[in-house]
Amino acid sequence: ARARAELEAVAAAARDLGDDGARRRATLLLAGLEARDGDPERALVRLDEAEPLPPLERVELLLVRATACERAGRALEARAQLQD
Repeated sequence: ARARAELEAVAAAARDLGDDGARRRATLLLAGLEARDGDPERALVRLDEAEPLPPLERVELLLVRATACERAGRALEARAQLQD
């Protein structure tokens, strides 16, 4: 819970400062936390907010999205994410 609150604060500060890279990174980390330990549906929404991403972060996004889909009971969608 503390990590989530701190990442939300970082994302908000980055958004206020106009630092898109830091905002995307914090959003990806938040989505990863939610995919594994929280609300996978919320993680999927956050991942949509993280776009567009550079190629390396895009790979991470696909892995987090696959995890969130699997945890949300969307096995076919999770598999599709890993095939992209």
